[in-house]
Order: sequence, then C-alpha cells, then structure tokens
Amino acid sequence: MAISLATLFLLLLAKPPQACAQQIAHEIAWTRSDSIVFLDRDITNFQLFALLVNRDAAPAPFVPPTPSLAHALTRWKESVLPALNPVGSTDEMQQGEGFTAVANFYEAASLWLSTGDAGYMDAIERCLMGSLPATMFYSTDIVERSVAAAAVMDASQLVYATDSVGLYVNLYINTFAHIVTPRGQDYMVDIITSMPWEGMTKLRLRSPGKHTVEATLRLRIPEWQETPLPIYVNGIEYDYNIQRGYAIITRSWQADDEVYIPFNVVPRRVVENGRTMWRGGPIVYCLNDSLQCNARADIQYCGEDPETRHPIYALSSTTPGDTTKHVLKPYFDLPPEKRNIWQSNQSR
Repeated sequence: MAISLATLFLLLLAKPPQACAQQIAHEIAWTRSDSIVFLDRDITNFQLFALLVNRDAAPAPFVPPTPSLAHALTRWKESVLPALNPVGSTDEMQQGEGFTAVANFYEAASLWLSTGDAGYMDAIERCLMGSLPATMFYSTDIVERSVAAAAVMDASQLVYATDSVGLYVNLYINTFAHIVTPRGQDYMVDIITSMPWEGMTKLRLRSPGKHTVEATLRLRIPEWQETPLPIYVNGIEYDYNIQRGYAIITRSWQADDEVYIPFNVVPRRVVENGRTMWRGGPIVYCLNDSLQCNARADIQYCGEDPETRHPIYALSSTTPGDTTKHVLKPYFDLPPEKRNIWQSNQSR
C-alpha cells in the first residue's frame, strides 16, 4: 500500500511520549498506568487492539531535530491553537483528521513536559475524546486507524505524572498506577469514575505499607468546567489554589483518604470562536438536524444507544409556534457524514 509523504511524516512525528521525555530535560516525568479503561475498553490490553495496531511493523521511534522551546511554544500558539477544533483536529472536519489529531496529541505531550501547563492537557483530552476514537472506529485508512489507536494506548502513561514534590492528575479516566518517584516515594493511586459520561470522580492515594504519604496533588481543572469546581477531601470541601490550571492539594495522605470531584458533564450549548456547538464535559455532541441559535433548548437523558451503550440525549427546541425534537450523540459514535458539530444558524 502506497503511503504519501505527508502520511509518512505524521507517522514519524507520532512518537511515543517516552521519546518526548528523552528530548527534554525536565523534572516532570510520565508514569505508566497498570490498568486503564477508556470508553469501556481496556487499553492496557494490547490484544484488544490487534486489528488496529501492529507495533512490530511500526517504524522505529523517530526523534526529529528539536527546535528551541521558545520556537515550539510560538508555533503552537500561532499555528496550532487557532486551528484546533473541539475534537482535537483541524478547524474543519475532513479526510485525514486522525493524522492531524495524532500529531497534535504527541506535540502537546512534549510541550506539557516542558511547561506543566494544563492547557496542553486540554488539547490532548480533545484528541482523546474526539478525533482519535472517531478515527479508530470509522476511518477506512488502515494506517490512519493504526496511528490513532497507538496514540490512544500511549495515553495510558499521560494520566499521571510526577515531579520532585508530588503527583499530577491529568486525565480523569478509570485507572490504577503504582508509582515510585526518584526521591524514593512509593505509593499507589487510582481513579474511580464513570467519566466522561457521569461527573462524580473519586481518587485514592495510599502507600503499599499503609504509611502516610507526603505529597502535593495537582488536579487538572478542565477547560470545559465553567462553574467553580468544589473538591472534597474525606467529605470536607477543600480550599485550594490554582497554578497553571491545576488545583493544588498538599497534605500527609493517610491510607483511607479519598478525594471527590463532582464534574458537570451534562450537555449544554456553548460558543467557541464565534461558533455554537453542544458539549458535555470533554465530549462534543452532534445534532441529527439543524437548530436555530435563538431557540430555547431543553435537554433530557433518554438512555443508552443499543449499539454503543453510550448515553444519548433528547433535545427539544422551542421557537414561537414550533417545537422540534433532536437527538444528541457523541461525535466519535457517528460516521463522518453525520459528524456536524456546529449548530446551524438557520431554522429547519
């Protein structure tokens, strides 16, 4: 099968995050999770992705010449962010969006290691909850499907990261990890959640010997969390500060300590770059029909999709003299021809 030069370049650019870590000398380091469940799939079990990824046939890790950090940050700010859409690809949906999302995924991972800025994790989450699974499930290009699936599996080591004082929690996915830091700290951390479908998230941090753990916990405040986010430690609301997009919690962690985070993931109408869409937590939803921007819209959960088992919502839009029923489904559950994420300004 012939591969274009553009495709080859993106394959080479799509290096594992380990390669990014080797490039940039920084105290932050990724931590691979021992188990992780993403959209009802265990992505630490490589056998489940055998038809999507053949790592034996993949090119060897390629590390391109590294520009200065200032140059990379400038390029991201001036070229990538203006074109980044809510599903992590280019501004307009088109053939090959998976390749662009893969490139954005790995570049954001590399830049995050240098900055510790949650904004790059927001971009990674857009890819993971949008273009990457959509590509895995629906792309007819086996190369595009393969690199997208490889990126999703590499996400298992982006959930957590460590530095000299503690732990970063970057993505809220059902997962468990045993962490040993360069300073000799040894502890286990797990997240219990139904995200991205339900917002309640519980995190536990404890040592194997049930000793106390002195650590700073940094919890990413997602870009889509518009209202102030309460965070509870052992049932008591914690008064935290925010640094670089992370809620900071520093304490001596006991064996039974738990952190509760009630995210808001109910779909709502939002405006981004002057365009209107429906978004619930990190998921972008698609309408099955056009909707007037000035219509009053009421959202109601209406059960699971019989094929995907993912939640779907009924939307009733009301204008003077007319009520229209719509269905909201996640972007990655639909074939390309039905993935219109932008709400029309026109009536039906």
